[in-house]
Amino acid sequence: MRFAFFTILAAACATAGWLGHAPAAFADPHPGWAEAGDGKGEFGYLKDWLFGDDKITRGAVNSKFFKDIMTKSKPYPAALIKDALVLGTDTQSMQSKACISGWGCGLFKPALEIVALRRDAADKDLLVGALKPEAVWQKSGEMERALIIRVLGWYADKSVVPFVAQLAAFGSGEYTNDALEAAAALLGVWKDKSVVDLCKATFAPDRNGERQIERARMTCAWYLMRVGEGADIAARLKRASTGNGTFNLIAGAAFGDAGAKADWQAAVKEHAKNPGNPAHQQALVGLALTGDKGAEKQIIGLLTGKDEDPAREHAMLLQAYQDTAVGGRVLAGAKKAIAKMPTKGLGGQTRALLIGMALRQGDAALVKDAKAIFDGDNGETRNILAHLLGKGNYSGSLELPSNGLAGGAPVPGLEAVLGEAFSMESDKTTRGWIARAWAMIKVHGG
Repeated sequence: MRFAFFTILAAACATAGWLGHAPAAFADPHPGWAEAGDGKGEFGYLKDWLFGDDKITRGAVNSKFFKDIMTKSKPYPAALIKDALVLGTDTQSMQSKACISGWGCGLFKPALEIVALRRDAADKDLLVGALKPEAVWQKSGEMERALIIRVLGWYADKSVVPFVAQLAAFGSGEYTNDALEAAAALLGVWKDKSVVDLCKATFAPDRNGERQIERARMTCAWYLMRVGEGADIAARLKRASTGNGTFNLIAGAAFGDAGAKADWQAAVKEHAKNPGNPAHQQALVGLALTGDKGAEKQIIGLLTGKDEDPAREHAMLLQAYQDTAVGGRVLAGAKKAIAKMPTKGLGGQTRALLIGMALRQGDAALVKDAKAIFDGDNGETRNILAHLLGKGNYSGSLELPSNGLAGGAPVPGLEAVLGEAFSMESDKTTRGWIARAWAMIKVHGG
């Protein structure tokens, strides 16, 4: 039976415009909506997509239908998408003029995600055209600019960078840092310097009380490492915290602050017989980042040694500086031991961390190792690898945005592994991280 609540509000057509043209579908509803309501016909699958337990209106990456979108396994409801991407009259929310009676008008965001994840060149004007009007991102999008940036990033077209930078720079108040964090994550993946100045400005001490400032600073520090900027940030970190003392130490050292060198040397000496001590681990990293080759060699030795506790902790710390020259050398030295590492316990966790970091650095030789983890029965290591690939880090001192914009890996063959892993994964959280990694593969160059 046709669901009466699947109707497009025809009254909206009087004033609606899509890229400057009144959409005919409002005046004459496309039959695909009726099919969606019935759960029958070409677009009948949309009933589950919109109203099922895994409905995409909660976010595509959280839905089991994510794979259908990525693989284009279902007919593309182009006319319905065009309807849904007409913004409603409420300028304070990103609501569509396409509404479902008894449910609402929340079709705008899922339509954006579908278009972006399909990555069809023919849809670029549709996607960007739906987002460009100032009413979208300066009013209704004030709290959603991070989401808009994520959608633009998923589309994997670097021509959107100027618009991303514009979204990040718009000073709308308390949500400015959310947008900048998203922009820094995406442009960090692309190694684009368009928000360098915006990121540097977050480290001003007089911004310490702003909403989400510490989170924005951490992502910005990661971004500045990725693009090779930020030599002037080290001193500012003493008064402008990222919210994590260990990351402050690592970032400061990465940007050239060697002021605590004597203290680090003393800590390494004091705890020489206890390399599992956090003070010893952090001091080694600080020394290595400021040019101590001996410390760098010790880190590689601990990462590849038989003592699993310091090995795991150094792998956790490496996530925060893997994009530096020192981090690249440490990772290269540690990778040689991956084949001999355990697959479970702390050793298995270290192995998963190193594989994930190596993939993010472009080492396609380890795709087979990633597949072995995702095919395996160890839920812990699957989660670690999925989390690292989906977010850009797995816990620890570095915390990148949970929207996954810093995720992905630039290696051929990984996309197929993720597609298979997505279908097989029983844990919804892990599956969500796999989805984020998959969404960012092409963005990252994979």
